[in-house]
Amino acid sequence: MNYCFTTLTSTILCLFFVVFTDESHAQYNSAYDSKGNVKSVETRRYEERENNRNKIINSNSPSYNSSSSKSPEKKSSESLSEKWERERKTAEAEKRAAEAKEAESRNPYIRGLSNSDGLERIQLKATKLYGYRDLKTHNIVIPISYADYKYLSEGYYALKLDNRWGFLDKTGKILIPFKYEQVLATFENGIARVVLAGRTIWIDKNGIEISDEQDKAIKLKVRLARFSYIAPTADENGLRLAIAKPHDVTHYSFLNADNIEIIGGHIDYKPPSEGYYAVSYISGKGHPYWIFVDKNGTKMIDEIYWDVLSTFKNGVAKVVLRKEYTDGATVWIDKKGNQ
Repeated sequence: MNYCFTTLTSTILCLFFVVFTDESHAQYNSAYDSKGNVKSVETRRYEERENNRNKIINSNSPSYNSSSSKSPEKKSSESLSEKWERERKTAEAEKRAAEAKEAESRNPYIRGLSNSDGLERIQLKATKLYGYRDLKTHNIVIPISYADYKYLSEGYYALKLDNRWGFLDKTGKILIPFKYEQVLATFENGIARVVLAGRTIWIDKNGIEISDEQDKAIKLKVRLARFSYIAPTADENGLRLAIAKPHDVTHYSFLNADNIEIIGGHIDYKPPSEGYYAVSYISGKGHPYWIFVDKNGTKMIDEIYWDVLSTFKNGVAKVVLRKEYTDGATVWIDKKGNQ
């Protein structure tokens, strides 16, 4: 009885020793440490030395020899250093991929620009679709369902859904159905340019097509709204003086019979004389310069003058030349700019 008990105990201890040494050996094969960091080559070298030392210690064990003889290791042309470097690179790549996946799960959106409605455009990384969320609360207000977008214009969001374009407001409510092949121009002064059934058309904010006559009337109204004053009668060249005051700076323009601006945006002018207008603008150096233009808005000559003392009379005008070239000499010129 005692002999059997002793034999059984010895067998169990041997099996425990084999399992323990195999597990001890296995721990050196991991490319990660206990904290999940990738081990360095130096650490791997140390563990390999320990591993080899354990092999020598256990080489006298019958169970070790028998298990080794049953599954001989295949020889590899890869050195230990190359193997460790390969495993290190693989482990680092796996770690980077895991970190990227975790970061994406925390922030699944690509953030775009915010707009005057207090909304921020976002794109879902997984689907590449667009939507809008409140900039303060981060609540989604326009669903992330749209394949493309145009910038906000006059309160209308042009978005693409199922290969068709439509318009929404800032709450996600559909204002104009998704039926257009393209949006060529978003809303400006109440009209947008779109493509419907292959035709390029203008629409108002109700999605109603605008005729050419309506388009011209709208554009005319917009043009005229810029000016605070338009002369009731035309001058000798058939143009009317118009005055605008953007940012409290007075600008002078001349309109033709169709109320189209022919000469415009100048800070000063002199009445037309013999078919030419002397008009002034601010130079890059901050000083006003003068030029002559005809009734079509074409510059008479390329010369730019410091001042115009008198407009054309009998084919000549009196001007002050630019100081940086002629010390501000006063001369008479003809209509070709010759002194």
